[in-house]
Amino acid sequence: AVVEAAVAAAAAAASTEASLLALERRLAASGRGWEDVSLVHLYVADMSHFAAVNEAYSRVMPALHPPARACVQLPLPVGTPAALDAIVAATPSPTPGSGPGPGARRSLHVQSLSCWAPACIGPYAQAVAHLGLVHLAGCIGMDPATLNLVRSASGTAAATDRVEARRSWRSAAAVARAMGCRLGRDTLAATVYASAEAGGGAWRSSDDAFEGVMAGEPWQDDVDVPGGEAAVEAGVPPGIRHDLDSEERTPILGGSDGGDGDSDGGDAEAAGGRGVGGDGSGVGPAAPWPWSWRPLVTHVTVTRLPKSARVEVQPLMLHGDGPGSTRVGAPGGQGGEVG
Repeated sequence: AVVEAAVAAAAAAASTEASLLALERRLAASGRGWEDVSLVHLYVADMSHFAAVNEAYSRVMPALHPPARACVQLPLPVGTPAALDAIVAATPSPTPGSGPGPGARRSLHVQSLSCWAPACIGPYAQAVAHLGLVHLAGCIGMDPATLNLVRSASGTAAATDRVEARRSWRSAAAVARAMGCRLGRDTLAATVYASAEAGGGAWRSSDDAFEGVMAGEPWQDDVDVPGGEAAVEAGVPPGIRHDLDSEERTPILGGSDGGDGDSDGGDAEAAGGRGVGGDGSGVGPAAPWPWSWRPLVTHVTVTRLPKSARVEVQPLMLHGDGPGSTRVGAPGGQGGEVG
């Protein structure tokens, strides 16, 4: 059984590498490269092969400015252990001497532990801004300082769905702020993946959390204050863990309460700096959705998600004024890599 598992993992890695190399050749044939790819959807037939697939992915993907990525398990055709698709958009050549234009590609690729959003669990960017759009990587409910999935104190499936969904959207909000955007202002669409085990409960929890984002609820601005083993290494100050439902919230290391949308807020500095005060993005606090239309949210049931998460969210946002605009939303207004 062990040998069979190793053979299957090797086949998944080989399939992933072959698919990426085939895409790389197609890009080169059209005069493009990985710098023109904003997002890769990676599909695996068995999520237990995730580590092997990640290793193969890193052998092909550039270490600097990689695309964002979402990875899910699907019932692929027999003999297909992995598959992928990609969003490609060629950046227009700038006028000589003019520097990067407003549509220049920017990537956010933070790999260190932090208290604001999880590091990537693979060779991909948290977000890529390109030609007026920001593609976020898929976000699951991981505790940023430990990269462990958050869990409800009550242990019920419904409560776990709530805390995972809220943590997923809060990580997406933190990444959006780092790119100079706000989820509650700039989201065009979002794909919400739910594991087959979680099903409709995870969707409903995600929809409820996203409604909170659209309403400008302040919990999305909170920077996490977890109490995991890596908290000290990540520079996390004492405080309250905000992923828990309000009725389950418990102090981790003592200190003041940063709030989760149902308290008086406390002192932001004493709480270790909440999202808008502590992440250095310069983006203002969350505010209600300003437009007459609503973002398109697509629900997809998948066999399994990374780390056996119950829900994964992947937003698409406007960057600045969107495609064709001359205003750039990200800090600094230049191409390159953030972090």
